[in-house]
Amino acid sequence: MILRIVVFIGALLVLNSFIDKSVSWTIVFGLIAILFNPIVPIYLYVKDYWIPIDIVSGIVFLMSLISNKTNEKDEVKKDNKTKEFQRDKIY
Repeated sequence: MILRIVVFIGALLVLNSFIDKSVSWTIVFGLIAILFNPIVPIYLYVKDYWIPIDIVSGIVFLMSLISNKTNEKDEVKKDNKTKEFQRDKIY
């Protein structure tokens, strides 16, 4: 039950960070939040069904972390280019 709550809250936090940036990530983490919600739990009764779902969910979280890091680096590079002023040039 604790894992279900942690994954649910994590999915909602990641969903909130990607809501304006990417529709596909929003859909994926919305599905993960629905699947792992502790309020109205979804039971699959067979543990063999949950094992691949847990593994895929973990991989999706890692992929979103990597994707978010590369997007932050791209934004920093864009910000550095836009802050160039004429007075900052060295002659």
